[in-house]
Amino acid sequence: DLLQEVQDRIQPRLHVFGHIHEQGGSITFDGTTLFCNASSVNLQYRPAHYCCTVVDVPHAPDEPARVVKPHCPIRAPHQWPTWLQENGFDKLVPYVAKKLEEDDSDDGDGRTTTTIPVGNNVFREDTYEELCGAWGLERDAEARQELSTALAELYRQSFPPRQQQRQKTTKTTKGEEDGNE
Repeated sequence: DLLQEVQDRIQPRLHVFGHIHEQGGSITFDGTTLFCNASSVNLQYRPAHYCCTVVDVPHAPDEPARVVKPHCPIRAPHQWPTWLQENGFDKLVPYVAKKLEEDDSDDGDGRTTTTIPVGNNVFREDTYEELCGAWGLERDAEARQELSTALAELYRQSFPPRQQQRQKTTKTTKGEEDGNE
């Protein structure tokens, strides 16, 4: 069978496949091969997985392939409007501002809460629907499309270019040698 052939004979560092729709996005590692199910639709052939999986396959053949995790730059709810404006998603700013204003008003108990996801929680599968509801975008098709584009851009920005990663590592190493942080 194919799995046995891949594991015993071929032994690649990365095996990408995608026809098992109900397990799309699943990743396993057998010690040699990173198996990535890249199926992005469900059994009804509707999009099921918002975010892609980013994999790094090092040039050194003895190093295994590995999944690269995103680092969302939005770490607090109040950062959403600024990020949206800086990236040209102006149509969404009034919706977010209204939601933040609602969340900032407390119920008299002195506590405020927000339902706006931050950090890597932004990349959960249900975030698009959650934000459409929380921000009141149900009747604004243009805003919903802008949100979809904004989430894709935010995900893209959550992976610094490889060159930036190398420079950051070099600076950290040099700083550690000099006794600096």
